[in-house]
Amino acid sequence: MFSSTKLARPVQATLTGLGSDLTLVGPSSTGGGTPITFTLPSSGDWNAARATLIATPKGTTGLPWAAPVRNVSGVLGALLLIGFIVSLARR
Repeated sequence: MFSSTKLARPVQATLTGLGSDLTLVGPSSTGGGTPITFTLPSSGDWNAARATLIATPKGTTGLPWAAPVRNVSGVLGALLLIGFIVSLARR
């Protein structure tokens, strides 16, 4: 199954297999990740065995401040650990 959060804001979505391709959401300038293909089931009066939805999810850039904060917190944790070990050794 697929996760609906991956398609919360698609960069591009196209419905294929029903004649000419139908663009549901046009491309944007932000780029995107790997395209996800969903095969649409057909039953009853609607017989489109090759109908697929191709969606390209929006690429993520991440938080630019997260890496420095992670590094600083790691150094702080190491310093606190060293201080704790020194305080145990002084007893």
